[in-house]
This record gives sequence, C-alpha cells and structure tokens, in this order.
Amino acid sequence: SSHVGPKANSSAPAPARRRPRMAELADEDIALDLDGLDITHCKEKIFQLQAEQERQAESVERLQEKLKALNYEIAARREEADRQRRQAALKTEERLREVQGPAATALLARLWPGSSGTVARKQETGNDDATLVRRFIEEQLASEVPVRPVLNENGIRKFTARDLMVQTSQNTTADGPVYPVDTVLIQHYRASNKDSHYFLSYRVGKDTTAGQIRADACLYWGISEVEYILWTLSGATVADDLPIQSCFDKDEKSHLVLSPKVATKTDVAESVLDLIRARVGPKSKKPRKPGAETQQGTSGEPQQLTLAEQMYKELPGVFEFMTQRDRRTEGHLKRIKPSAICVYLWLLILSMASFVVIRRPGDPYYSRLGVYKALGHTPVQDFKHIRTEQDAWEWLTEGVPSRLFNNASDLRQSNYLPGWVRLRMQQVRPTRGDCPMSHALPTEVQCQDVDYTAETAGTEDLEAVRLLWVDRGGVAGRSNVTAPWRFLSDAEGRQSGMRSMSGVFQDFDASGYAVDYNLQHDNLPELYEAFVQDMRDLRAAGWVGTRTRAVHLSFTVYNGNYDYWVTSSYLLEMHAAGLVSPTSDVDIWRPAIDELPFSLEEPHMALDITRLVLLFFVPYQIWHECRIERKQAEGDRRKRWGEAEARYLFGLLGLSDMSIFGVGFAIFAVRWIDGSLIGFSAVDRAKEHWLGYQDESRPAFYYRQNIVLEAFLIMLVFFRLSCFLRINRHVFLIYQTFNRSLQRYSRFLIVFLPVLAGFVIIAHSLFRTHHLEYRTWWSSATSTMMIMLGDTSALTHGGLTRPYTVIYMVSLYVCLVLFLLNSWIAVLVHEYQKTRIAHGFRPEEYAWSRKDYKDWLTPGWMKRLCAKLPFGKQEEEDIDD
Repeated sequence: SSHVGPKANSSAPAPARRRPRMAELADEDIALDLDGLDITHCKEKIFQLQAEQERQAESVERLQEKLKALNYEIAARREEADRQRRQAALKTEERLREVQGPAATALLARLWPGSSGTVARKQETGNDDATLVRRFIEEQLASEVPVRPVLNENGIRKFTARDLMVQTSQNTTADGPVYPVDTVLIQHYRASNKDSHYFLSYRVGKDTTAGQIRADACLYWGISEVEYILWTLSGATVADDLPIQSCFDKDEKSHLVLSPKVATKTDVAESVLDLIRARVGPKSKKPRKPGAETQQGTSGEPQQLTLAEQMYKELPGVFEFMTQRDRRTEGHLKRIKPSAICVYLWLLILSMASFVVIRRPGDPYYSRLGVYKALGHTPVQDFKHIRTEQDAWEWLTEGVPSRLFNNASDLRQSNYLPGWVRLRMQQVRPTRGDCPMSHALPTEVQCQDVDYTAETAGTEDLEAVRLLWVDRGGVAGRSNVTAPWRFLSDAEGRQSGMRSMSGVFQDFDASGYAVDYNLQHDNLPELYEAFVQDMRDLRAAGWVGTRTRAVHLSFTVYNGNYDYWVTSSYLLEMHAAGLVSPTSDVDIWRPAIDELPFSLEEPHMALDITRLVLLFFVPYQIWHECRIERKQAEGDRRKRWGEAEARYLFGLLGLSDMSIFGVGFAIFAVRWIDGSLIGFSAVDRAKEHWLGYQDESRPAFYYRQNIVLEAFLIMLVFFRLSCFLRINRHVFLIYQTFNRSLQRYSRFLIVFLPVLAGFVIIAHSLFRTHHLEYRTWWSSATSTMMIMLGDTSALTHGGLTRPYTVIYMVSLYVCLVLFLLNSWIAVLVHEYQKTRIAHGFRPEEYAWSRKDYKDWLTPGWMKRLCAKLPFGKQEEEDIDD
C-alpha cells in the first residue's frame, strides 16, 4: 500500500524553542515532588518525565510539519492568484493600448492600480534615479540579512506568506521558455519489502542540491543516509553536489527514487589488507576478531556499532523477529481448485460407504467376543492364567471338550462349527552338541535348544505314541490323515492353509505333530470321550515334555446371525525354563466380500470401480503441484533440477497424495485381483471344511489388513480435504504453523533419538529379568514410549533395581519429558507468531470479494469462452462495479 507523506522543506532551519512561564513553574513543582521520593521512585519519575518530554517534542514536530504544509498550500494558492491577476492586467493593457488618449490611461489606472503597464508605471514612478537606487539596496539587504523568526506563545515558529513563497521566474532559451523545478516527488521502498512504496512531495529552491533532498528524506523516513541513494526514473544516479535544477531533462518528470544501495563486495581480501597494513608499530598486528562489538576504523580507534548491528550480532533471533514483514503469501491459492475438492470429497464418501458396508459397527466385536469367551474362560481353567504344564493339560482335557464337543455349550448353541479342530505339538531335537560346561556337568544333564526353528526341530517318529495310536486313526471322529506320532513339515502344514503364528518370545511355523478331530461328527458324546481319553494317554506317553516348545489348538466357527467367520488359534508357548505363556489369535472375516447383506453385490463392485477411477486423478494432482513448484523456482538459480519437486513430494501434501493413491490401489488389488477375499460363498467354504482341516488364518489376516487400509485411506483423504481449507486465511495460518514447526522440530531428532536409544538400553538392562514388557529391545522401546505418554504401570518397578529405577525415572522425566514437551511448545508458539506476521497479520485484508469467488469457481475454459461472447464483458463490468 502507498501513502503520501507531508511536504518537507530543507531550506529553512529549525528554530530554537522558547520555554513558556508555565513550563518553568511545572519544573519547580516536579523538583519539589522529587525531594520527598527515594532514589528508585526518583528514577521512575525521571523516566516518566523524559518519556513525556519526548512525546511532547514529537507532537510539536508534527504540528510544525502540519503548519508547514498548510502554509505551503496558502502560498501556492496566493501565488497562483497573483499570476492570474498579472496575466489579466497584461491582456487588458494590450487591448487598451490601441486606444490612445487620457481616457484609456485613466480607465487603466482606475481598474488596475497595481498594473505593470507602461503608462501606469511612468505615471507612478517616472524616471527618478533615486527611487531605483533605494529599491536595489532594499532587495540586497532583504536577501543578505536574515529575518528574525517570529514565535507564538507556545514557542512554535510562525511562517508568513513571504517566507513560504518560492521565486519561480522563467528562463527563455532557443527552444522556448523553461520553467524551473519547484516540487520533486520522492518514491521510496525498503530492501525487506519491495512491494510497498512510499511517496513524499518536496518543495525545492533554485540552490537546493540532491544531497539535501536525500538527507531530509532519510530523516523523514527514519533510515540511514549511508545505506540509500537517489535515482532518476531513467536509471541515472544523482550525485549529492548536483543542483536539483540540473537533474532532469526538458520533458522528464521531477521524480526521484530513494532506494537502498546494492553492495557488490563488502569484504576486503586478506592479501589486500596485508599490503596496506603498517609494517611497524601497533597497527602492524592483525586484528584477532574483525566481528566483535566494535570495529576498527582507519585511524585505529574503535567505532561503536549501531543498535541494529548490535542486535544482529548479539541477538540474531530477536533481530529477525523484529524486522519481518507481511509477505502477502497468496501463491497457495492457485493450487486449490474446486475440481480437486470435489474429487477428494467423493473419494471420502465412497471410502466411508465401503467401510460401513463391509464391516458394520458393533457386529465384529460381538462375533469375536463370543468365541473368545467360550475357550478363554472354561469352568476348570482360564486360558490367560495358564502358567504350568499341569494347567495346560487341565485346559486341554476338561475345558476344550466341554466347549467344542458339547451340544449344550453356548459356543455350539450360537455358532456353527464346520470342519475339523487341529491339535499340534512342536518340539526340539533331543540334545545339542555345543552344551556349555559339559565337562563340569553330570552325565545325566543334557542341554536342549531354546528356540524352535527348522534346524532345531525334532522330526523323529514318536514310537510310544505310535503304539498308542494303533487302531485309533479314523475312529470316533479322529482323522486318518494326521497322527500325533508323525511329523508334518512346514510345507505340508501350509497345504491346509496354516501360516506361522507369533508367540511371546518367537514365531512358530506350520510344522509339528498334529491330530485332527471332526467337529461335525454324528456322535458328539463319543467324540467327547475319545478326545478326553486321548489327552490322558498322550500325557502319559510323554507327548508334551521338556523338549516341547509349543502346543497349538485351532479351529473355525461360523456365526450366521452376523454372517461372519471366526478363526481361532490358541498357542501354549513352553519355554526351556519351564514357564508356559498363553497367546490367542481370534479374528473375524468374510469368505466372499461380494456376498454382502441387503443385496449389495453389484453396487459394491461398482463403488470400488468408481473409486479406482477417481484415484487416477491423484497422479494428475501430483503432476500439477510439481509443475507449480517448478514455475516458482525458475527464477532461483540456486535450486537444482528436481529440488523444487522434492519439496512437494517429501512434504505433507506430497506424501499424503502418494499414500492415497498407493493405499487405494492396494485395497482394490487385494479385494478383487488377488482373490484372497472373493470367489467363494459361505456354503462352498463350509464344504471345503468337511473334506479336511482348513486353517482360515491367512484370509482372516488379509481381511483385517484390508479393513485397516480402508480406515487409513479415510484418514488420508480427511487430511487432504482439510488442507484444501487453506483457502481460508485462519486455516492457512494454522497449517503453515504446524508444517513449519514440524520442519524446525525435526532437527531435534539428531539429539533426541540417540538419547532415547540410550534410555531404551538402560531400561532393557535394568528390567528385562523382572518384567515381561522389557524382554526384547523392541518391547523395551515400546514400554519407554508408554512411560513418556503417562503409563503409570511402569512406575511399579521394585525389587533389587529400586534405586536404579528412581534414577532412571527422574532422568527420563527431566531429559525427555520436560525437554521434549517444552521445546515443542516453544517451537510451536514461535512459529505461530512468525507465521502470523509473515503470512497475514490481519486476515480480514485477505477476504475475498464476489468477483474472487466467481473467478475461483469458474473453470478456465468457461472464462475464456465467456470472454469471447458479447455479454461476457458487460457482466464483468457489472461485477467490477
């Protein structure tokens, strides 16, 4: 924005101020008041009086400037009136000169008594030489002897019309009359903000130089004379000693530009300093630090730095904060298009509809909870409380058959149990050859492998169990395909759909010794008795012992009320130290995702195809954003190729766009291309279970991942839509603050991550033998993060590590919690204040008009078409009006 300042006059010196009698009396009263105060209150009083004096002085200066401007205006108007009166007199004299005689002369003298005509002048003055001499002496005295300024009762100088008048006599040349310059327009802009210009009208005389104008203009705007220079509109530099009357050409406007100097080279090479430095004496030594608080001048004496230089050297952050200005940031508005908002809004609607249809709220929870409670809470033993081998056998012998092979159980009353249930055991090899301290241990002590892997797995046939299982295969609901004495490899186990399962300490593959039982056996009481007897016989035969590392129980349940399949896997992990750790994995899924309720098969597929088509708009949006970044960086040669695009691609917007496209395409591929979730109906899937054991953990895993990706896609689209709200200046300030805060705070990771890793190592070393949450590096890192989030369960650490626990918790709180949280708040507040100033301190100035909304909502091709039509231009004029 531009504003016109008051007119300035450099030719008149500032008069001395005369203090009135009232001010002297007030000073006496203040002196009397100061006698009764102490030194602290006296200082405060003096500071208040000095501030009041400065404010009064500023008010007086403003009033003087205003009075100058008014007197200038009065003088200019009087001068114009006198000039018009003289021109009228000359024209009248020329007309009356044609009429000779005393009548014309008398008429001229009566009408224009002050006329400069020949007849009137001869009658008034004649040819008296004394009168001419007296007038010459008076003019010389008036020009040489200064007139004493007249002051009013307040000590302010009174300017008369004669003081403010400027003698403007024309000069006649061969090209015609040339009028001297009496007013110069000065245009000024700052180096920090070249978009805002300031203007000043300056009255000049015949002897005014460019240096005087530059000094007065710099004083008026409060800038340094050393840092600014005057230019003409033609680009020529104006020297300080050049008269202002010689600065402009004949037809050139009296317009000067006050702009900052451009320093081409600010430092002197060290070799040049060595050549000009004194050879002997105190000046021959090299300065230690050229950038201290004071600088060394040419005479060797220290020069005091200005306040701005001291702030920049000592408090660079404060200097940067105090000198920032509104940058008028509006480039982001070009990226926000109504078409993009519509596309992302439809993506959000379709994603939410797909999520609700596939997984209705509430139904999955109750479907899973019913199956988990049936096996997890049995009358004899709760699954999660199993800690010993005795507890495990009680759960297998009495708890499992009471739920699976009993028609009166809640599990069978509310669900349908198709197919088979598999009981699988995994054990390690009998001994290992690298037993430590084998020479010192007794011969009956043997070392066994701790972890179960493909190399350490025990694959031999169990002879005692084989003799026990004679004539039992295929009888009373038992399977004749598997046998508890024969080892199944991982490949054979995966043929039935099994996959690896994660335990507390390790992952287990699909191998092991397995036995299957038919859940749809005609005689369930017989199957119940057979299962109980088998568990007792297997326990007696040593099927589970010190070599055993895991016992698995898995089956599948169908709930027709909610139309969900529930895959159930229960793992009893047996460690080498004799501890049993239970783990359960119960999850729901649908075997055919197109088999939905309310006859939504075809609409759901059309919904996914429509969403896939809309997803291909996202690569276009990415290309559009990269093109804008490249255009903005074309003028900056410091940015290399690809740096501007990387700024968007690795920012919040770029990462969200690429994630939306990748996640959306992955959902469609898993759902309709991979075939893991389609192609089977509920009846077809049940028939497969009747033929033999089928593990449904793999499709359940893909179904769960598909739902998670769907929710993740909704979150990303929500975030991208919220970014389009940057069209509002308040939302843009919040977004820019958050974005810049993340960029600034990311530098703390250089220090924060190593410190956090150190605390994780300390926690793992202190608590790994006492708490299960710290058994591994990853679990220790997770527990440390939970402590930072306020998890109080981590504060119950005791035992032998109690003193170390106190030191650890205090150090973690001081180093991470206080430092991390407070630094984030400080960065956020600092960036918010900077963003408010740099991108819109007054948001109402960025408010859109009706025409702005029309231009934003109208596509480019439609605007070009309307511009060619006859009514298009008229409509634009009406909107502008």
